[in-house]
Amino acid sequence: MLSQKESVTTTEICSALDVSPVTARSDLDALERDGKLIRVRGGATNVNQAAIIPSPDRRKSTNMEAKRVIAQLAAERVRDGDSILLDSGTTTLVLLRAISKKRDITIVTNDISIVELADAIMPNSAVLLLGGLYRHGHRLTYGNFALTLLDKIYVDSAFMCPTGYRTGMGCMTETETSLLVKETFIQHARRSYLLMDTSKVGRGSFMSFATLADFSEAFLEKDPGEAFRREAAEFGCKVTFPQDA
Repeated sequence: MLSQKESVTTTEICSALDVSPVTARSDLDALERDGKLIRVRGGATNVNQAAIIPSPDRRKSTNMEAKRVIAQLAAERVRDGDSILLDSGTTTLVLLRAISKKRDITIVTNDISIVELADAIMPNSAVLLLGGLYRHGHRLTYGNFALTLLDKIYVDSAFMCPTGYRTGMGCMTETETSLLVKETFIQHARRSYLLMDTSKVGRGSFMSFATLADFSEAFLEKDPGEAFRREAAEFGCKVTFPQDA
């Protein structure tokens, strides 16, 4: 059902599959744990928002439990009334759910999936979708129009998601189009936060868009290892993860 449309309600599931609401909700919770969908009030939404050609990064959402831990930690840095930049990524989608009870939030993003989820779970938020060229199959915008608008915006916090991180190279991304937007996000935020599960530590990619010196704090689901912690200390970036992880 979610491959055909962007969201589905519990009532629709019960009717189509002849199951009870308890069973429907239980199955939705299990599917969310597997990274197949995102739970919203009264049902669920597709983690890829029903994109016909999903982004390579989102074809299979992995490490969802790690991302939930990271999102819960990062959510504590968002206060009522804040303006925030949300980078494109599954982890920022999970973060959006974690801050859904915050009030008077202004969200700036180039990710259409984030806009659609905000519309579903944060109807009272102010949402600014950056214009620009549309990256087919990835549900995001980029280019000079997006950068021109970003030049006029300054927010409280930016939450960034890299493709990977390597010591000495920094936070990595795959394309020049993502590079320029990510760099500008960081430049136009009073504080920048890195959201990254530890599976990305040591994973390389094509381009570096930031070092740990660009972030106030990095959130991970567990200890990222001595090399990462040492480089973070050198750059003055706080590393936060559950101490019992």
